[in-house]
Amino acid sequence: AIIDAARGRVLYHGSRIALLLALAIVTYLLFPNTPAVDSPIFEVGSVATDNVIAPFAFVVPKSPAELTQERDELARSVKPIMEYLPAALDSAQGQLRTFMDSVAAAERHNPVARAGAATQRAAIAAAASSLGASLTPSEAEYLASDGRRRAMDDAVHRVYARWLSAGIVSGSAVDELRGDVILRRQGQERSVMVDSLMSFGTLLSRARALDPDPNSSVANGLFIKLLSAFFHPTVTLDRVSTEQRRQELRNSVDVNRYVVRTGEKIVGAHEVVGRPEFEKMRALHDAMQASTRGQRAVGRVTGSIAYNALVLAIFGIAIVLFRPQLYSAFRSLALFASVFLLVLIVAALAAHWQPVHPELVPVALAAIIFSVLFDPRISMIAAMILAVLVGGQSVYRGTNALFISLVGGAAAALSVRVILRREQSYQYVITIGVAYLFAAIALGLTLGWDSTQIATSAGLGVANAIVSVVFAMFLVPLAERFT
Repeated sequence: AIIDAARGRVLYHGSRIALLLALAIVTYLLFPNTPAVDSPIFEVGSVATDNVIAPFAFVVPKSPAELTQERDELARSVKPIMEYLPAALDSAQGQLRTFMDSVAAAERHNPVARAGAATQRAAIAAAASSLGASLTPSEAEYLASDGRRRAMDDAVHRVYARWLSAGIVSGSAVDELRGDVILRRQGQERSVMVDSLMSFGTLLSRARALDPDPNSSVANGLFIKLLSAFFHPTVTLDRVSTEQRRQELRNSVDVNRYVVRTGEKIVGAHEVVGRPEFEKMRALHDAMQASTRGQRAVGRVTGSIAYNALVLAIFGIAIVLFRPQLYSAFRSLALFASVFLLVLIVAALAAHWQPVHPELVPVALAAIIFSVLFDPRISMIAAMILAVLVGGQSVYRGTNALFISLVGGAAAALSVRVILRREQSYQYVITIGVAYLFAAIALGLTLGWDSTQIATSAGLGVANAIVSVVFAMFLVPLAERFT
């Protein structure tokens, strides 16, 4: 018997708790968006109807195309780095010295008196060829003279020492360069015009002043040939360092266009929306959508249903305390749930009207039905619970839904207490309509509305009063029969 009694109590209370949870879940389904993902997005050029405040810190990232363009523009601003190489001068002078020593050795081992002029020229040409210099017979014969060879060696050496040490760049290294470059020398950098760098062509034109035998065409050709054969540019383009510096600048580009802090105003009410504000609102919406996935989504759904259930549980406790006979009548509880659901459905439909007008939420409809069927106390409590339940949903948070619904519902609940004859429905309309009018005036004066906004709010409230009274008179007989 005890077990049966316990099972009976479980079923008795369990069915009522199940009704409450079912209504809480249906309420969530009607308003699935939590406040975190219900961020408005106003178009560019429009006037914002509400303040948009960042609920948390977030960033507005740049698009891939914009990021690439900005990185490339910054990379192009890097001046090419030209590196001075002192070792190139040593290499040129060393190869020149080796060449002259080889020619002198060939001349000593093949004197004209013993080998003949042709053999001597061939030996000198062979020695030169082994070092990368191709000599004609006349040029080889010219270098066979010890005096002319020394003069040629001294002239080429002086050209290298004077101008290679100053810095000579190869033509291929600067053909595609324009403007300024960075010249790095001995650990120091300075900006110079690329046109101010001396090329090999400039070197040759200046070297003519040091020609050892300007009256000899053979000497002129040989002089230019030797300068070219052992030339090494002492200024070269450091492509690795240049690209490294460009990459550093690419990496320094901020990937975010804006950084928005918690509580920062994105756009204010009645302000014109610009491109930055629009991009911030779009990024906020995307960030909010992303934050509702996975485990966070489960938490938000659970929290929303728990919120609805707790608010409804307050009403259930009030019924247990003040009207226990209604709690024991499951049909009465089902009627409460049905009327609540009707109000919530209309509120969900009204939420699609932008901007949101909480004056359209028919809390007064529920208050009239409950006042007629039960009593003003329960009706007042039901109106308060419905006002809190609707005002706590995503689309109505941040609006005046709680205040307006509470005023309209209270007026409807109290008006039935005074007006006992149902045929006097016009008095219901006047009482509830006047309540909505005073609510609109109070809000308008508090929030600085203009006369048009106040009239709109009052007009919608009066329309709500008319529709609520008409539908209540139609639904009351059905509700009486149901209970």
